[in-house]
Amino acid sequence: MKRLLAGANYIYETTNGAATWTRISPALPADSTSYFGAVSAIAVAPSAPQTVYAGTGDGQIWVTTDDGGAAHDHWQALTSTLPISATGRYVTSFGINPADPRDVVVAFSGFANSSVERHRYPPVPLDRCGDALGGHQHAPA
Repeated sequence: MKRLLAGANYIYETTNGAATWTRISPALPADSTSYFGAVSAIAVAPSAPQTVYAGTGDGQIWVTTDDGGAAHDHWQALTSTLPISATGRYVTSFGINPADPRDVVVAFSGFANSSVERHRYPPVPLDRCGDALGGHQHAPA
């Protein structure tokens, strides 16, 4: 059977056609009182399926490189590594380079907070995702 991930305030995994689900994350975000705090995007790296990215409705980005770890505590917040502010925006999707799980683009939307600012940004690479994936960070050119 294939692996399926689903999110609410936690990320859950099934490998048996949804007969049973296992929690693989802590509460995402840590502040579960936020109205828009639920998981809004999940992506698995094609070349490293143990690497999972999660985004939330309050603009937080998280990553694990070992399926969350046995205690579900191997998730690192990446939001502070972004070259833009995600405050008031929710994560809509991730694009992961099929050959490099550290090369990630994230998309945000501002419609949840009735933002009148533009909602389309140029790609914002989390290039190498800082310490989370053993690489370095850079701001887009």
